[in-house]
Amino acid sequence: MPRGTLRNYITSTAPEHITPSQRHDWAIQFTSGLQHLHRNGIIWGDLGTRNCLLADDLSLRLCDFAGSSLPGFPPTIAPSGRCCKNWDESATMDSDHFGLGSAIYEIFTGSLPFQELTDEEVQNRFQAGLFPSTNGLTVGDVILKCWTEKYNNCGKILDN
Repeated sequence: MPRGTLRNYITSTAPEHITPSQRHDWAIQFTSGLQHLHRNGIIWGDLGTRNCLLADDLSLRLCDFAGSSLPGFPPTIAPSGRCCKNWDESATMDSDHFGLGSAIYEIFTGSLPFQELTDEEVQNRFQAGLFPSTNGLTVGDVILKCWTEKYNNCGKILDN
């Protein structure tokens, strides 16, 4: 994938050169890919924009499934700190939905949730139900619903 990871592309490209339409397309592609995994009983666990690659046409491809679960087997990896509510819990489909909210936040803002804080401070805030502001983001409501566990499948996310 010649364009590298989604995270690197977002952080190295001037924000005005990434259209809102492109950001929306990435959010849909990311969610659709996660939906496909979940439909097949796979928990990604370590999802994030650093684990998505971009093709020449900027279409998104999910990657890095080391540690992901297969049906009937637990994942062997825990979600990363800014993509989960609780570091002490194993990855689940619900934690994947939470992580999806963080990935969509990064896609639309260009930064990780609470990027200026330490991982421990982020975890404390997430566990207390405190999240970065999503005001002014066209998908702010979707992100917040991911973080507050209002979705039980990716289809509902795509419906919004």
